[in-house]
Amino acid sequence: MSTSENAPSRDLIAMNAPVTQYNPILQSSVTLQCVVTQGIASQIIWIKDDIQLNISSNSRLSGGTVANESLTVGNVQQSDGGKYVCRGIDALTGNVVNTHTITVNPVGSPPVTTIPKSTYNQLPGKQIILGCSVSSPNSPIQQVQWTLTNYGGQVTDHILVSTSNGKYSGSTTSSPSLTINNVASTDQGTYSCKARNLVGTSRNNPTTTLTVTGSMFILYCVFFLENKKMLYGKK
Repeated sequence: MSTSENAPSRDLIAMNAPVTQYNPILQSSVTLQCVVTQGIASQIIWIKDDIQLNISSNSRLSGGTVANESLTVGNVQQSDGGKYVCRGIDALTGNVVNTHTITVNPVGSPPVTTIPKSTYNQLPGKQIILGCSVSSPNSPIQQVQWTLTNYGGQVTDHILVSTSNGKYSGSTTSSPSLTINNVASTDQGTYSCKARNLVGTSRNNPTTTLTVTGSMFILYCVFFLENKKMLYGKK
C-alpha cells in the first residue's frame, strides 16, 4: 500500500465572515470577524477594495494572522470605509478561499453649532462675548471659526484670533465663543459661528448681530450742539 493511501484524510479549508456589514463610529475601533471553519490555513490575507492590506506597516491594524484571523481597525477614519475580504491559503493544497465581501461604513455627522442670542448690544470700549456652543458627539471637533459681515457688506472669513493683538480671544475647540475686546463701531455686523470635525463642516452656521450703541455717540452730539451754540452766540 502506498504512503499516500496510508495518510490520514484532511478537510479542505473553508472560510466564513459571520458579519458582513459594519458601521463603526469614527475614532472608535472595530473588529471584522473572520473564521476558518474547516481545514488549516497556512496564511491569512486581508483585502480592501481589491488591494492587499499591509497590516504590519499600519499601527491602526492588528490581527489577520493564522492564530487570529479577524482584523481589528483602531481609531476608525473615514478612509477605512470600503469593501473587505478575508482570504485564506489552504495549507494542504495552496488553494485560495475568500469570505463573502464585508462592507465597512464609518458613521458620524458634521458638528452642529448654536448661538444663544440673535442680537448683542454693547457700549464702545467695552468687552462683549458672542456665545457659541458646538455639538459633535461622534467625532472630535477639529476647528472653530467665526465670520463677520459688516454693515457695509464686507465679509471677513474667518476672523484671525491669533494675529489680532488681543482684539479677539476664544474661537477654539475648547472655547468656541468669541470675545471682542475694546468694542468699536467697526465691530458692528452679523457674526456666524461654524465648526469642523473629521466628518465635515457644520451646515447650519447660526448668526447673531452686534450693534454698538451708547455714550460715545451721545457725547459727540452734545459736543456738536455746544459748539454750534458758541458759534452762533446762542445760549
